[in-house]
Amino acid sequence: MLKKLIIVIWLISFLHSFWGCSRKNESDHTSLLEKHEQQGEENEDIREIHLSEEILKNLDLEWGKASIYPVYQEINATGKVIRDTDKMNFIFSQSGGIIKKILVRVGQDVKKGQALLKINGHTLRSPTQGTILSINASIDSKVSVMDPLVTVANIDLIRVIFDVYPKDMDKVSIGQKVEVNLIGHGKKIFPGTIQYLSPNLDDSSQTLKVGADVQNIDHHLKFGMFVEGKIFHALKGEKLRVPEEAVVELDGIPTVFIPGHKEGFFIKKTVKTGKRAQGTIEIVEGLKPGDKVVIKGSFTIKSEFLRGIMGDDD
Repeated sequence: MLKKLIIVIWLISFLHSFWGCSRKNESDHTSLLEKHEQQGEENEDIREIHLSEEILKNLDLEWGKASIYPVYQEINATGKVIRDTDKMNFIFSQSGGIIKKILVRVGQDVKKGQALLKINGHTLRSPTQGTILSINASIDSKVSVMDPLVTVANIDLIRVIFDVYPKDMDKVSIGQKVEVNLIGHGKKIFPGTIQYLSPNLDDSSQTLKVGADVQNIDHHLKFGMFVEGKIFHALKGEKLRVPEEAVVELDGIPTVFIPGHKEGFFIKKTVKTGKRAQGTIEIVEGLKPGDKVVIKGSFTIKSEFLRGIMGDDD
């Protein structure tokens, strides 16, 4: 009887130990699966993209860094592109005579020293590089040394006059940065700097006239155009930002590319973005100051990444 009891107790102990080990193994297996799934999710954001030497050779690649920028208040204003006489060259003949030949046309870009007109026995040349704004002469017409014959201006930098309302006057000063875009003509941005503040309010509109020199390298801005603008007023505080072109979208999610483990390898990094300003975009999450990111060539890397995904699915 005692022997039977000992055997029963041993069997119960064995079964309990076996059941405990099974439960532990099952638990450990579940934990490993969960850990693997978590690592898979984490690794999804650090997947490397490799570009071939041929692609890299043709890729206009440029790196930049996530940097700290001041916080700005954006002051919205409408404006107009004007002819700034300070930037114009009025060209006169050194001696009077008869116009024999006109060698340029209005709107034409000219180089310094380029021939403009033939007057009797001499040639009138441009004193500067720029664009022909006007020609006040005709063939066989008689001109004197007092006649402004040609007007040339460098319109790579052009003057825009903004109307700023009294509530914003105290926030505007010379040297502030501005951004200009054409009303109803897409999102192309023209950066500039405030150079002039009127000492008086405009009698009719009761606004302050603010003049800014705006970059116009492609000559899209024309005299007389109405534009929309943003004037950036610095506030206290700082934000982490990267150049706008560094951020692309993958499945609608803002993404940047950071260096991989060696040259030719890139890692996609999802980020949370904020406001755009002055050619940069705020990074709310995903990067820290000094992090290196691709700022030129990111669209090519994105394309190669998407091709890699489609190849994996095949």
